[in-house]
Amino acid sequence: MVKKVSLSLPDKLFEELDGLAKESGRTRSSIVVEALKAYLGESDIRREAKTYPTALQKLREQSVIKLRSPRLTKARVESDWIVESEV
Repeated sequence: MVKKVSLSLPDKLFEELDGLAKESGRTRSSIVVEALKAYLGESDIRREAKTYPTALQKLREQSVIKLRSPRLTKARVESDWIVESEV
């Protein structure tokens, strides 16, 4: 199944795409599909979108703190919620 997508391109990028299509004898769509497949295969964009860094992680990345945090254990309280408490 194929879906149609409408997109806006800057003039220069469109001209490059159009020129490449004419030179290679391919359609613009096939070139865009190939480029998207390559980008999505190499990109970490999906993993990055699901990453939510904490303040502690940010401080560690910037080498502001070097100490280990206190050890925490997980304890269930009244439901499916998981509460962290100090040992």
